[in-house]
Amino acid sequence: SPNSLSEEQESGAKKKWNMNVFEGEWVAGVSAGGCRNYLDSFHRNPQYVMTLEEPDEDDEDGKCTVVVALMQKNRRSRRNMGIDCLTIGFAIYRVTDRDLEQKPLRMNFFKYNASVARSPAFINLREVSCRFKLPPGHYLILPSTFEPNEEGEFLIRVFSESNNTFEENDETVGMGDVDTRVSLDITFLVKERKVTIFCFFSIKSLSFLSKVI
Repeated sequence: SPNSLSEEQESGAKKKWNMNVFEGEWVAGVSAGGCRNYLDSFHRNPQYVMTLEEPDEDDEDGKCTVVVALMQKNRRSRRNMGIDCLTIGFAIYRVTDRDLEQKPLRMNFFKYNASVARSPAFINLREVSCRFKLPPGHYLILPSTFEPNEEGEFLIRVFSESNNTFEENDETVGMGDVDTRVSLDITFLVKERKVTIFCFFSIKSLSFLSKVI
């Protein structure tokens, strides 16, 4: 568990922590947007929604204790190849249900909204973690490297005393029915050019990918 949990261990108190975890990756030109200093690309970083459902039982201010821990993967094994740890950190934003209608959030959100919490610093350690006290609600967490286009894999964990949910803030993609407005064109392609049609849909769009057999 993160070092931030050690306060309870030192005091002898025992608390049950709820934990959620996600694995992710920073890919150059796709999901490696760098820190908030790089506004044009910051929104490309992986985005995760944390929902804190209720405050801690003993918190007089009605807030939730949260520990966010970001760990980069497979860096130790590459040290003998001259590859050091990336400089990493994370930022946390308060979001509304309306904000979350857009998946993922775009640049304008980060241009006009300040973070409510963040890692103490961007640093080239294997793991960066920090404890926060936040009111119940929805929060967006963006883990990132300091500079854009730095590639690596990571593990992000969220610990909380009260119940929480944690999910990726991205479009849901799955199999869907073919739009009848384009069914005639697809029939023609199948008969005349012997193609296989793969159909994918997202929340906002329907797109087609064809491959000649």
